[in-house]
Amino acid sequence: MFSKQVWHDRKHQAEVFVNEEGVVSGAIISFRKGICLVNPRPEILIALYQEAKIKRILSINAVVLTDSSPEFVRGLCTLIGYSRELRRKKPLKVFVNAVGRLSPMFVNSCCAQLMSRQSLFDLKINAVPPGKSFEVGDAELRFRLMQRNSAQRANPMLEVETTDRLLHFYDESFTDELDLYADPSQRQPDIAIRSVQLSQFRQILKPEGRVVRV
Repeated sequence: MFSKQVWHDRKHQAEVFVNEEGVVSGAIISFRKGICLVNPRPEILIALYQEAKIKRILSINAVVLTDSSPEFVRGLCTLIGYSRELRRKKPLKVFVNAVGRLSPMFVNSCCAQLMSRQSLFDLKINAVPPGKSFEVGDAELRFRLMQRNSAQRANPMLEVETTDRLLHFYDESFTDELDLYADPSQRQPDIAIRSVQLSQFRQILKPEGRVVRV
């Protein structure tokens, strides 16, 4: 079972899928001309399929991996598998953090095996270094390296920026409170999503730490 925390306004929507143990299985970030699936685990696609949300699966036009861990790659492959079975025709773009734990070539090789089986859509995998911007629909995205006092290294934070909204996505490697990563010289996000399982935090937060509810 999954619970789904949702934040949205008229032009944007962020959905975080959380299982009963509080583990995030993926997030869907929507904006004009773009629907991004971020760090998917297989369960998020299984949940959408079981809920008969076929159009939702087929509407995803980009997948973003802050880290090319085997679990996220399996989630990506699950999306490709469902897309093939549902006879998807819309192209799918994948953006991978170029400095993740696994080589983007591993992601490419896994997907290539699935795409060789009479797929009707094009798949393009892009390895993006931190700091370089890339576009999905009307949004500009980038992996941003974060400074902090902790000795443990964190993956880059994903930043999603539109003309009137800024969203930050922190994956499981960000285990400290968010203010330890904040840069006063940078624009603060309108919404922050974090994947780490901490009892004192919820997954969707305003910068001041208050939970955003619909």
